[in-house]
Amino acid sequence: MIQACGYLWKYKNDDRSIVQVTKQPCDKGIKVDQLDINGNYIKTYDNMRIAAESNGSIQNRSAINRVCRG
Repeated sequence: MIQACGYLWKYKNDDRSIVQVTKQPCDKGIKVDQLDINGNYIKTYDNMRIAAESNGSIQNRSAINRVCRG
C-alpha cells in the first residue's frame, strides 16, 4: 500500500476503496482525507498543502499527491 508521512491519503469525495484508487488529475483545491495504516479515518484537510504542513513540512505535499493519485 502506498503511503506518505506514515499515513494513507485519499481525495475527500473519492468513494473508492483505497486499493481501487488510480491516477487522478491534481487540483490544489481538493480536500484530502488522512487515514491510519488500517484505513481508519483521522482527519480531513482543505488541501494537500495544509495536510503536508500539518504532518511535518511542505515537502510532504508531493508525497501526499502521489499517494492520492495512485
